[in-house]
Amino acid sequence: MTDLIEILKVFKRFKIKINITMSLILIFGVLALITEIIGLSLIIPITDFILNKELANEFFIKIITSLKLDYLIENNINFFVISILLIFIIKFFIVNFNNFLIFWETKRIRDKLSTVAIETFLQDDYLNYLNETSSRFIKKINSDVVHFTNVYISNLLLILEIILVIFVSIFLLNLNFKITIYLFVFFILIMSLYYFFVRSIIYDIGVERSKSEESILRQLDIVFNFFREIKILNKEKIFSFFLNSEISNQTKKIHIFSYINSLTRPLVELIFILSIFGILFFLISNNTDNTNNFLTYFTVLLASIVRVMPSINRIIQLVNSINYSKYSINELKKTFLISKKELSKNKTISKLFFKKSIKLNKILFNFKNSDEKLLNNFNLIIKKNTCVIIHGSSGVGKSTILNLLSGLIQPSKGSLIVDDKKINEKNILSWQKNISIVSQNYFMFNDTIKKNIIGLSNKSFDKRLFKQAIELSQIKNSFSLKKINNFLIGENGSKLSGGQNQRVSIARAIYLNREVLLMDEPTSMLDKKNKQRMISTIKKLKKTKTLIIVSHDKDLIKIADKSIEIKAKYFKK
Repeated sequence: MTDLIEILKVFKRFKIKINITMSLILIFGVLALITEIIGLSLIIPITDFILNKELANEFFIKIITSLKLDYLIENNINFFVISILLIFIIKFFIVNFNNFLIFWETKRIRDKLSTVAIETFLQDDYLNYLNETSSRFIKKINSDVVHFTNVYISNLLLILEIILVIFVSIFLLNLNFKITIYLFVFFILIMSLYYFFVRSIIYDIGVERSKSEESILRQLDIVFNFFREIKILNKEKIFSFFLNSEISNQTKKIHIFSYINSLTRPLVELIFILSIFGILFFLISNNTDNTNNFLTYFTVLLASIVRVMPSINRIIQLVNSINYSKYSINELKKTFLISKKELSKNKTISKLFFKKSIKLNKILFNFKNSDEKLLNNFNLIIKKNTCVIIHGSSGVGKSTILNLLSGLIQPSKGSLIVDDKKINEKNILSWQKNISIVSQNYFMFNDTIKKNIIGLSNKSFDKRLFKQAIELSQIKNSFSLKKINNFLIGENGSKLSGGQNQRVSIARAIYLNREVLLMDEPTSMLDKKNKQRMISTIKKLKKTKTLIIVSHDKDLIKIADKSIEIKAKYFKK
């Protein structure tokens, strides 16, 4: 039950409401339990009627007269048989409706958790993202969310099944206290031994299954992204071997768990068969003078065991499933509870107007758990509508400056100031409404060139801006308008060259029409002819936009309004 408490904490943290559906599940679950007990109770008078008709008639007459159903007195056996049938028909509809509610609630919770997991990841700090892997993230969104939801539902079903067993136990205790206690103690002892032996085994299998799944996703990511290199180097067999080994290992763990879980049913059946023979021996030894009482109790006991046996089996399997999923739950729980940020609401974020300058003031930056310091006491002033080129040797913090200016990361010391306003968590989103970026690691949708250019804009299509974007980025010189509108560029732009992808990325940034444009090595993948076109584009853009460019290109440095070389003096170990 501790897992359920932790899950409810996650629900509370992200305002996932336990709505009326869950209340209905519990209500109809209890109603199903009541029909079970009524059904079992009706077995007693039917058995008594068969064994002792005169005694049963007195019993029935009193009940039926009090209920004003005198017309049933002459045919009371039929009445109780029909009653049992009606009870189980009602139970059929209750249970099936409850199963539908469980299905619907499972879907709702799973969808909500997936959304929360994605939003939590996307709103997390960039530095935390650098420590994440795509395979682990995909596993969390797909597999771990499923396990998290299943454990939540499993705990609720577990409660209902335990209540049923308790109700039936109380019912049997009233019939024969001594035998019921014997049965209860015997069963608890055997199942405790079983759980003691399999608990750690099941948890370890769950851990290995989860890690194997992450490894499979990691290998698939490598195969997909480096397919060309794998083919050229003839390494298909190596990656096929790695993938098949991991898939085999994962499948093995899943089947071992399924096998262990499948043992519960024959084990429960064996325990109850042994119990029945033990109780039968006890009843025969102690009830020789009262055969009717013996048969009545034994019939009710047998019916109770037949009914409660699936519940006991279900309880054990639910406990095993919870234990099997515990590692996945803990992994996802870390993602949910470690994040200190509140998920942003769908509210309008006003733009922070930029009129004068951007300043980096006395900046110091270092990564967590690292003694390396970048940009120690670094200062920079960038005036509006100027072109600033940042250059320097590798590893001194050029890309870090772009990340600081965009608000993607926060300095360890110092501050980012825009028009005398300090940028912090409260106004960072407003500042970022001014920024577009063209990075070295461009990303593309598996869609048309046009959709890749306009896809990140929240506004309706602007024909004038689109025309300007494809002209300034030189895309119009490489593709016809028909191809721009219809040509699918493949996963991450696989059907385009590096330079063509870069131009699409630049066109996207231009189409967003923001005041500040950050560019990381914009000419690095262009030939001489296209580089000159790009320089011409930058010359045009700097008249109306603030350009901050990281580049070693001497031709770009020449056209800059300001050139800043990041030297080793800003880097200390």
